[in-house]
Amino acid sequence: MLKSNCLNVVLLVLLALPIALPAQSTPDSRQQTKSELFAGYSYVVRDYRHTQLNPVSGGMSGWNAAWTVPAPFGSHLGLTADFSGHYSSGGFFTPQIYFLSAGPQFSVPAGRGKLYMHGLVGTLVASTDVIAQTSSHVALLVTAGGGFDYPVGRRFSWRFNGDYLHGGFKSNDTNQISQIVDNNFRFSTGPVLHF
Repeated sequence: MLKSNCLNVVLLVLLALPIALPAQSTPDSRQQTKSELFAGYSYVVRDYRHTQLNPVSGGMSGWNAAWTVPAPFGSHLGLTADFSGHYSSGGFFTPQIYFLSAGPQFSVPAGRGKLYMHGLVGTLVASTDVIAQTSSHVALLVTAGGGFDYPVGRRFSWRFNGDYLHGGFKSNDTNQISQIVDNNFRFSTGPVLHF
C-alpha cells in the first residue's frame, strides 16, 4: 500500500511539473532537433499473470524510454527505438515484462506542440519462470500508437503517449487458456529532451 501511495505521489508531481515551468522559454514547435530522448512513467492496462487458475485483474506500472532520430529523407519522419519495463507484485506469479521495439515515427506540428504516430516491431520478454505453462518467455510484439509533445522549455517538452500492443505468450496447458494477454494497451508520460 505504501508503494502504491508513493507511486501515485510521484505520478502527480510528474504531471504537475509542466505547470511550474516558465512559458516564455517555450520554443517554436517547428524548430528542428537532431534527436530526442524520452523517459517517463508507463502503465499497461492488463497484467501478464492471468490464467483460469490464477485470475488477476488490473495493470502493471513501470517505465518507458524512447530515442528518436530524424530520417534522412523527410523532416516529419523519424526512426524510433522504444523500451519499457513493467512489474507486478503479489500473487503466485510476479512477472517482469519488457517491451523492446523499433520503427518509423511520423510527426506534425500542432499549435505550439507536436503530434506524432508510430508503428513499431520488436519483442516482448518475460523474466524467467514467472508465467505458468508458457512455451517461451519471448514473443513477437507489434505496437501502434502515438501521442502529443507539449513544449515546456528551450530543449524540453512533456509527452503524453498511448500505444496498442499486440503480442502475448502461448500456453502449453489447453485446459487454461491459449494465450496469456495477446492484446494490451500502454500509456506513458514524462519529459522529452531535444538535442
